Amino acid sequence: MTFKVAIYYFSNKGKEKASVLQEAISDVVFRNLDVEPEIMSSTDNIQDDFENNDALIFIGALGIAVRKIAPFIKSKMSDPAVIVIDETFKNVIPVLSGHIGGANDFARIVADKFLANAVITTATDVNGVLSIDEIAVKNGLEISRKDGIKVINSKLLNNESVKVYADESIKISGLSNEFTLSDRKKADVIISSDERDKDSCILHLYNKPYALGVGCRKDTLSSIFENVVQYVLFENNISINQVSHIASIDIKRDEKAINDFANKYGLKFYTYSASELGEVKGEFDESEFVYKTTGVSNVSERAAKIGSFDGEFLVKRFATEGVTVSVFNMIRKVDLNGNS
Repeated sequence: MTFKVAIYYFSNKGKEKASVLQEAISDVVFRNLDVEPEIMSSTDNIQDDFENNDALIFIGALGIAVRKIAPFIKSKMSDPAVIVIDETFKNVIPVLSGHIGGANDFARIVADKFLANAVITTATDVNGVLSIDEIAVKNGLEISRKDGIKVINSKLLNNESVKVYADESIKISGLSNEFTLSDRKKADVIISSDERDKDSCILHLYNKPYALGVGCRKDTLSSIFENVVQYVLFENNISINQVSHIASIDIKRDEKAINDFANKYGLKFYTYSASELGEVKGEFDESEFVYKTTGVSNVSERAAKIGSFDGEFLVKRFATEGVTVSVFNMIRKVDLNGNS
């Protein structure tokens, strides 16, 4: 899946710097996503850009950027990362969505590229504390409600113990002094795949345990692709909200049906080369036809497993109407020090 970045400038010098920046970050892998920066000289359509990009970078004054984005700010759960860089490239300032949107990490990457100063101001960062929302992002966990983030981060900043419960699909590691394991009823933070837990704790981190490996004939209709995937999910009592991501071979990177499905449900779409898929260990349903077509004997099963943690297949391979779907049930490993 592509990480889309829009870059804005307000002067000729800013225009020059924007071109330099675009080239510098075009091949950066950020949070396992390919970066695709696009230079935009005008902010006339800032609302569309704000809603349809993963990050906005302004080259110029902080005040201008703030005025441009102010009318469109909604929530730290959904706003894109916003970063401001001065025209001399001395300071890189994450302004919005520092943790969940990744602005702080992205600012550090850009600052490192240009030997600049990343001006990080979030309380947990400046105090050397890893925030609970940053831990969630680094471990691929969803946050059910944002109101609990501040409460848990305040506990961490005050060196108070945070009680954590994780269900059996979660393996906790990296347990630091700030966290203690607890039973479900006493937990401040619950990590589970059951959305009902959000009402019984301060903060619920929602695990999405299923990875989908998919394949399809070229130019398969989006409606057919979705119907097949939804049928597999329905037959196995899986909600689309429990799906972590979908994956396939790289020759399907631009397949419209798969991209339409991923975009419709907000899923990350990862692709892998035939050689990468071929290295996945396990027993798979082999196909000579698939091998001649793609260079690997099984796409969907290998794709479902390659991007996953430990676990097992719930659906090995379901195929109909030119669409194949495999479902891998992951056992997620969560590091409470943020090391995913």
